[in-house]
Amino acid sequence: MRRIITLSALAALATLVLVWGGMAHEQVPAVDGIVSDGEYANHYTNKDLNMKVHWTVDTKEGVIYIALEAPTQGWVGIGFDFKAQDKKSMGMDWIIGAFHDKDGETDTLDAFQVKSGEPAQADTFLGGKDDIMEKAAVQTEKETTLEFTRLLDTGDKFDVALKPGAQGTMLAFGDEDEYKHFHQESLTMVMIDFFTGKVGKGK
Repeated sequence: MRRIITLSALAALATLVLVWGGMAHEQVPAVDGIVSDGEYANHYTNKDLNMKVHWTVDTKEGVIYIALEAPTQGWVGIGFDFKAQDKKSMGMDWIIGAFHDKDGETDTLDAFQVKSGEPAQADTFLGGKDDIMEKAAVQTEKETTLEFTRLLDTGDKFDVALKPGAQGTMLAFGDEDEYKHFHQESLTMVMIDFFTGKVGKGK
């Protein structure tokens, strides 16, 4: 009798684990341009720019959810430095987005910057592809919020494959909806491990 109860308890526990596992997997951020309390697993605020980045990594689906909040009514962006994976590369993988007042639409750019100081160009213009899966932006009088998703590894040579470990990450924003170039005063680099949530100073 004791053996039967034990096996039944184990079966119930296994079922509970499966249920909770399914719930945890479903609890991914809603890409709607609004960052709610508890929506993202990780957060970082850069005090120099007064800019925030939130993210959740869904390892099961191989997708990263990212939200950017910046004190601007223009574009916001995040860049991933190829040097962390290829020491000879000078490239930077950018995702830039804005909320357009005229039509209320979210405009995003999956881009590649060849060298520091130069504008980033669309991956599609260079022979790559647009790997932004979902996107949404909301703008207020004080800030712009951009949410988007992309695969951790898109397979595109103009995109950094995000892996465990410190990743050189650029944060930036501009004062216009249309991205043209980066402003030194609203641009900074930090080191982020998107899998552990650890953030350090940029190199």
